[in-house]
Amino acid sequence: MNEFISMCGADCSVCKSFKNCGGCKNAKGKVFYLEGSTCPLYECAVKKPCKNCGGCNIKQCEKFMSYKDPNMPEEEFLKWVDIKIDNLKKNRK
Repeated sequence: MNEFISMCGADCSVCKSFKNCGGCKNAKGKVFYLEGSTCPLYECAVKKPCKNCGGCNIKQCEKFMSYKDPNMPEEEFLKWVDIKIDNLKKNRK
């Protein structure tokens, strides 16, 4: 299991800000780019028995699918979603 896979399936270890942030698990959802707010995906995941987005149908999740960089093209976002889903599948307990 990769301890750097976030609740939503992102691999925090490849982020250029990981040294300062430590990832959402370490920061309890208060990652650097949210400036003190808690990530809504983290908040949702910790309330579920599975403790990450892998227990849900991500592509059917309105919250997950709406949480994207508005500058990211849709095709790139969907590829990114597939990578996150794969990360979550590989890291099931």
